[in-house]
Amino acid sequence: MKLFVATSRTQNTRKGDLSECIEGELVWMVEPCPLSARYPDGPCVCGVTFTGMFSGGVTSTVQVREIEGITMEDYVAALEACHDGRPECTCPWNSERMAESLLRRASRWPIGTVVSRRLDVLRARRMPTAA
Repeated sequence: MKLFVATSRTQNTRKGDLSECIEGELVWMVEPCPLSARYPDGPCVCGVTFTGMFSGGVTSTVQVREIEGITMEDYVAALEACHDGRPECTCPWNSERMAESLLRRASRWPIGTVVSRRLDVLRARRMPTAA
């Protein structure tokens, strides 16, 4: 199954890059708050980052990886567990819909592609060239 995982690849190639996740951990996308939805490059980073399922940290880059042995049920359960661990979050939540969305998005790119986010738009990042 192709999934998004946190990566430090291409970090610091764009202003505002940040990486607080554990390298290789599964990630999900927080719904942008009203401020971030209006000003994605503003003070709130929720519209341009992914959140680590284990660490709860955020990252501006993820990588598409093939992870064998994980089922849709496992993935949904992991999303439910990470969201249930965030009592401060009162946004509407549907783990199955989030899983389907992330899987559909990850399936669009070849394994190894580094992806960044701006609200609901995901883009492949170019790898830096050696100088």
